[in-house]
Amino acid sequence: MYKTKTTFIIGAGASLELGFPTSDPLKGQISSAVNLGFESHTNHVSRGDKAIAKALMSYSDYRTQDGADEYNKYVRAGWHTAKAMAQAISIDNFIEVQEDEYITKITKLGIASTIIDAEEKCWKYFKKNHTLTKSFGIDSKKTGYIISAKL
Repeated sequence: MYKTKTTFIIGAGASLELGFPTSDPLKGQISSAVNLGFESHTNHVSRGDKAIAKALMSYSDYRTQDGADEYNKYVRAGWHTAKAMAQAISIDNFIEVQEDEYITKITKLGIASTIIDAEEKCWKYFKKNHTLTKSFGIDSKKTGYIISAKL
C-alpha cells in the first residue's frame, strides 16, 4: 500500500482494544516497574522490572563505589516515582516537572518497559508462535536509551 516506510502516530486511546493501557493503569504499571526491591544483602531483584535493574547495573557500573552510588540514586528515584506517579496530572506532566535527572530517566525506562510488555501481549495475541523479549541499554555517552524488543 505504501512504497516508503511510513509511521502512524495515533492517540493513546486508539490502542485500548488491543490491550494497551490508558493513562491511569499505565501510571500504576510504570510505578510497579520502577519500584525496585532486592533480597536482603544481595543484588537479586525481588520487586520491579528486572530488565530495568539490569540496564541500570550495567550503565552505572555498580561494582565501583561511584557506580554503586549512582545506581542507588536511580533506585531511590524509582521509589520516588512509584510513590508520586498516582498523583500526577499526566505522565508527561510528571516528567516535565522533575528537576532530578535520575527520576526522569528511570520514569522513561518504566514507560518503555510497560509499553514493550503491552506490545508483547498484543503480539502474542496475533502471532501465537512468536515471542518478544525485552532488553534495555543506556548508551555509553549517557545521553539516551537503547531499547529493543527482539523477535
